[in-house]
Amino acid sequence: MIQHAHEFALNFPTWPLLHHVQYLGAMTGSQIDKFEATQLEVFDAVRVSAPLIEGCAAWIECSVEQVVPIGDHVLFVGLPLAVQVDPASFDERWLVGDEEKRPLHFVGGNFYAHLERLFEARTP
Repeated sequence: MIQHAHEFALNFPTWPLLHHVQYLGAMTGSQIDKFEATQLEVFDAVRVSAPLIEGCAAWIECSVEQVVPIGDHVLFVGLPLAVQVDPASFDERWLVGDEEKRPLHFVGGNFYAHLERLFEARTP
């Protein structure tokens, strides 16, 4: 789909979407219609035709700038065209308040993490 549309959207899911993320990451869109299978709510993007998923912490809409074959995968390098954030998840940096609004981080296998604490680094 990305190869033909020359654009894509990045959705940064939150904890309530955890099981959908794992399910959808385990299969390709050529096998099933992922939106039909999950019944996730979506809304229209500002600059691209790809739908954006409700309940995410942020969304980045991109045009494809470069396509790089890597083994049996393809890396799409994108140019950000529009960025949106859920104000409950982000002010000038990611918030670590409400657990359900924190973005998920994939750490391998079936495991994910999210921000728990902020640390300030100081120059020694």
